Amino acid sequence: MASFWTKRRQLHAEVDSYMDAILNPVDDDCGIIDIQPVGDDCSTVDIQCNTSCDLSSLMSVNFQCDQETDCGEVRPPCMSTKITTDETMSVAEPVGELESDISLNYSDNDFDEIASLEDEISCWATEHRISQTAVGGLLKILHKWFPHFPLDSRTLQHTVTDVVTKETAKGSYYHYGLERGIQDELCRLSAGNGSDSVAVQFNIDGLPLYKSSSAQFWPILGAVVNCCEFSAAKDCSDPFLVGLYFGYSKPSDVNEFLSDFVSELSLLQKCGVNYCGKQYRLQVHSFCCDMPARAFIKCVTGHSGYGGCDKCEQHGKYVKCVTFPDSHARLRTDESFAAMTDVRHHSKDYVSPLMSLPKPVGMVSQFPIDYMHLVCLGVTRKLVSLWLHGPLKTRLGRQSVERINERLISLKQHVPCEFQRKPRSLSEYERWKATEYRQMLLYTGPLALSGILPTALYDNFMLLSVAIRMFLSPDICHDMCDYGHGLLLLFVEHFGQLYGADKISYNVHGLVHLGDEVKRFGQLDSVSSFPYENYLGKIKRLLKKPNSPLQQIVRRLSEQSTKCAKVEVSCVKQEHSEGPLHDCITSQCEYQYKELVHGRLHIKLTSPGDRFVLLKDTSIVSVENIVRTTSGSIGLLCRQFRVVQDFFSYPLPSREIGIFRLGDLGKKLTFHSLSEVVQKVVVLPQKHEYVCIPLIHTRQ
Repeated sequence: MASFWTKRRQLHAEVDSYMDAILNPVDDDCGIIDIQPVGDDCSTVDIQCNTSCDLSSLMSVNFQCDQETDCGEVRPPCMSTKITTDETMSVAEPVGELESDISLNYSDNDFDEIASLEDEISCWATEHRISQTAVGGLLKILHKWFPHFPLDSRTLQHTVTDVVTKETAKGSYYHYGLERGIQDELCRLSAGNGSDSVAVQFNIDGLPLYKSSSAQFWPILGAVVNCCEFSAAKDCSDPFLVGLYFGYSKPSDVNEFLSDFVSELSLLQKCGVNYCGKQYRLQVHSFCCDMPARAFIKCVTGHSGYGGCDKCEQHGKYVKCVTFPDSHARLRTDESFAAMTDVRHHSKDYVSPLMSLPKPVGMVSQFPIDYMHLVCLGVTRKLVSLWLHGPLKTRLGRQSVERINERLISLKQHVPCEFQRKPRSLSEYERWKATEYRQMLLYTGPLALSGILPTALYDNFMLLSVAIRMFLSPDICHDMCDYGHGLLLLFVEHFGQLYGADKISYNVHGLVHLGDEVKRFGQLDSVSSFPYENYLGKIKRLLKKPNSPLQQIVRRLSEQSTKCAKVEVSCVKQEHSEGPLHDCITSQCEYQYKELVHGRLHIKLTSPGDRFVLLKDTSIVSVENIVRTTSGSIGLLCRQFRVVQDFFSYPLPSREIGIFRLGDLGKKLTFHSLSEVVQKVVVLPQKHEYVCIPLIHTRQ
C-alpha cells in the first residue's frame, strides 16, 4: 500500500499538471507576438499577432507602463492595453487588481471549453476525495485566469446544501428515492431501446461506522439486474442508494424504517418508472441479505432459534447449541408463509411491511440465501477454526499448520491481479475477509491442503469446494445443479460424522438449500452480497468527520454524477521491443506490449500469475508476447502445455470442472487472435508441475 507521503506527492503532481495546462497552453497555430508602443503616449501598447490565435492563450499577458518612465519600458502600474490580431480584435482595459483587469469577449466554444474543464476538475475532486477546502483554494487561483469559474467548491460539484432528514425508529432517515436511482442507472446504461421492464434487486444490511462507537448506518440499496437487456456491456448495474438510516442501534421498528421505501415501491409497481418519456414496468427480482437482516425484514425468528431456518419447517434440536440435523425436512412456501402456519417461525409482534405491497413479494422464494455469508464467512471459516482449535481428532498439529502456511505464502506471486487480497497464513484467519475465504475454498485450498490435511477431512473439504465451484460457474451451474446438490448433502452428512452433530448449525444446514437457489436464480453470484459489501465500503470512506454522518453521505453522493462514470475500454500498455516474435509474424508485427486489457481479460507479462489463458481448442497456454499487427489487430504469442492430466479424482475427475495438472511447457511459439481466448486461468506451481484452475467470471 502506498504511503501517505507517496499519495500526497501524486496529488501535488496531478494538481501541478492541471495548473501547467491552464497557465501554459500550447497552441501551434499562434505566431510571434510583436509588442510595440503606439505613438508618443505610452499609455497604450499594441500587440500584433502574425496569425490568428486563441485569446485564451493570451490571458496571462498583462502589459502595463508607468506614466513617468520611458515609452520603451514595460512596468506594473495600470494602463490600457490594446490587443490586436490579424483576424480578430479584443480590447481590455485593466484597472486595479488582476481579478478585475480582464474583460474578454468569449465565444460559445470558449464557454464550452470552460464548462468541460469545470466538469473534469469536479470529477477529479470527487474521485480522489479532495477536501472542499483544497478545492476552494484551487478555484480561487483558477478564478484569476478564468473569471467564469465558481469560487466555491459546492457550486463546482453541485453539492446539495439543504439535506432534509426525518426522525424515525429511534434514528434519522433520508430517502434518496427508488425511481431516481433507477433513472440514474438507465442513464448510465444509455437505455433507449430494449426491454420494457426493469428488474431490481434490493439489499438491506447494517454498517458499523466506528470501533469506538455504536453509531451505524442501515442503507437500503438497489441494483438493476437485467442490464443485459439494455446494454451488452454489463450483466448487472452497480448498487445505488435508495434510503439511508443512521442511529446507534438497528432500527427499532421495521415498519417505520421501511415506510418510505414501501410507499414508493407500491406506487412504482402500479405506475411504472418513467425515463425519457417511456414507462418501464418495475419487477422485484429479490432481496439479497444476510440471515439477521432477512429475519429483521421478514419479522421472523433469527437463525439461532428453533424455527430459525427460513427455507424448511424443521424444528431445531439443542445440542450445545441449536442444530438442524435433518437435510430432508418439508420446505416452506410463499403461501405457507403468508398463512403463518408455523407459529414458531413468525414474530408475535410484527408483520413484514413487504406483505402489504400491491404485488406481494415472495417471502420465501424471493429471499435467497447469500453464499458470501453462509459459505465463505460461515462454513469455510468454521472449517479453518475446527482444524486449528477444534476437537483433538480433527485438530492439526503445529508442523502441519506451518507447512500449510508456507504453501499459502509461496503462492502469493502466482495469484492473478483479479484477487485484491493475496494468500495469508491460517494463523490470521480471524482477520480474513470473505474474498480470502472464497479464494481458499476455490483456488488455493485444494492445493495447499493436499497431502497435509488428513484424507477424510480433505475429501470432505473437496465436496464443498467442487459443489460451490459448480454453482458459481455460469456455463455448468444449471446442468450440474442436481449433482452439486447431492455433493452438499453428502458434505453435511460427513461433516456431522467428522466434527460432531453439535457442529451442524444453521450455516452448515443451509448448504442443502443452495441447489434450489441456483435453479431459481442461476449462478450464486447473481444473488450475492459481494457487490453490496463493496458499495458499503465506498459509503463508509466518504465520511470525513464524525459530525452529521448522514448529511455528509447525502452531500458526497450528490457530487457524484454520470459525467464521472468510468467507461471500460480495451487497451494495450507498456510498449517494448524485447520479443519474442514468431518467424511468420515478424514482418507483420508493428508494436509489442507487456499488458492487455480486453473486456474481462487482463494479461500482464510482468506478473507470473497473469499470463495464462484457456483457448477454444481447450489448450492451456502461457502468453509470451502481445503484438499489434500492421492491420491493427491484437494477437498473442503463446507457448502450450503439452501434458494435461486430472488434478484429483474425488468426488469426480477434475477435468469435468476444468481443473488440470499441467507439465512440459513447450518452446514453440504459436500466434492466436483474441477471439480464440475463452477465459483466464489461475496456474499455481506444485513441485515440478502446475495446477490449472479456471478463473470464474472472466469468460469472454
